[in-house]
Amino acid sequence: EMAEAVPIISPENDSAIKLLVTNREAGCLIGKGGQSIVNLQSKANCRIRVSKAEDLFPTTQDRVVFITGSFSSVSECISIILKHMFYGFPEPDDPSDEPKKSTSTPSESKMITLAIPASAAGVIIGRGGANIKLISTKSGAHLQLTSKERQVPGLNERLLHITGTYETVNAATSIILEKLVEEDSKYELLSTNYRHLSAFIPRPIPIIGQLPAQTGRGGIAPIMHFPGAIAPPSADRRGQPRAPAPQYMGQGRGLTGAAPGYLLPAHHSNVVLGGGAHGAHGG
Repeated sequence: EMAEAVPIISPENDSAIKLLVTNREAGCLIGKGGQSIVNLQSKANCRIRVSKAEDLFPTTQDRVVFITGSFSSVSECISIILKHMFYGFPEPDDPSDEPKKSTSTPSESKMITLAIPASAAGVIIGRGGANIKLISTKSGAHLQLTSKERQVPGLNERLLHITGTYETVNAATSIILEKLVEEDSKYELLSTNYRHLSAFIPRPIPIIGQLPAQTGRGGIAPIMHFPGAIAPPSADRRGQPRAPAPQYMGQGRGLTGAAPGYLLPAHHSNVVLGGGAHGAHGG
């Protein structure tokens, strides 16, 4: 249990973490001609791989950033990337790597998503949710791990949503990284290539009108249909039958397990623990 003494982690321990980012964030991270990502790899002394624009994490509209290296280098790298995601990425030609001016404030709350090895889920949650509650208490962030039933077939990774300020999200991410190293939880897919799982990437069904923006990055999003969700019309505006909906209900970016604005069925639920205004969420 996390309450017990834990082994000291060497800065040289092999480490890895996967982070989901929007297409815009991925472009900023890579930079013009790939210069920004080269600079960051050199600064943090780690390796960073970013999935291609058409290679999204299944059931989401996000690309994947895969960071590998020593524990200390991966910790430094993920901290820098999170800072940019909260406060803005540096200008392409700025060697200081400092975020450009942003309207974000230190108290602004945002959500980031990690893809963690499914084998680490048990130690992250803990008996009766004790560990995830302790991580939330220590960091001050709100954590939500998608349920095992929502795991993409053929992919041994689960999504962990972390919501809070930069300081609390960064603290929670550091604890998660430590737990992955302590438990020697490793990724089976050592790449950012998810195209072989493309059958599980949902396709948006456009409708007239928009939903109000909800908590989480991304603002207003198109409604996405999943089995069990509020069904869209059976025919499009031209009277043509619609194609069958995907036969898998995915996770996503919002606090209810879907991207902001996406509709999920009433029975959808996740493991959610955290304080603050968010509280605990269920299905």
